[in-house]
Amino acid sequence: MTTDFLSIARWAACGLAGLVLGTACAFAQDSSGDLGAQFLRQVYVDRYASLPPLPEMALMAFVAAQDRNFMERAPEYSTVTRALAGTLAAPGTGASERLALAARLGSALTREEILNAYVQTVFLGHGCHGARAAALAYLGREIESVDARGLALLAALVDGSAVLDPQTQHDALLERRNFVLREMVSIGALTLGQAQAAQAAHLDLADPVVPCAGP
Repeated sequence: MTTDFLSIARWAACGLAGLVLGTACAFAQDSSGDLGAQFLRQVYVDRYASLPPLPEMALMAFVAAQDRNFMERAPEYSTVTRALAGTLAAPGTGASERLALAARLGSALTREEILNAYVQTVFLGHGCHGARAAALAYLGREIESVDARGLALLAALVDGSAVLDPQTQHDALLERRNFVLREMVSIGALTLGQAQAAQAAHLDLADPVVPCAGP
């Protein structure tokens, strides 16, 4: 496949940092009409090469929340990949175009890269993009020091197309966090005993919850 370099120039004009934060940016298209796989790969390398890795348990919490079969199914069919495509797509992009982008992501990136990009960029409310920023805002701690109940809470913030607000939807978030903990058992990330102990705990939110700074 030959990449359309004029379209790549349009992407470059948007700025990679803005791109991965979900800033509005027009589609860059190759001759087939989709994002160039090589360019997507370069975007990933440029943006994530220097970032510290997220804890494995954090990644698995988001798998449990969004698609417990993510590690087995073809990635382009996963809600995780489709959510990432929605983050990269410009506002107003149609559903069929987002599905095409998800398919290209599935061929351009590994499953682990897709998951990492999703958890690093997913919008989690209060101005927070990504689990690392959300851990500081909601829990007042670096994500490396967050335990299973806290990681499940972060993953539970996204419920379908909505983001739950712990300050106004406490009970709904508690219920969803406990669902995520049960799903973490089903994928082997936690034992039943670990999940039950975490379910018995309160949400343990920072007081106050401090919104993330804007991009």
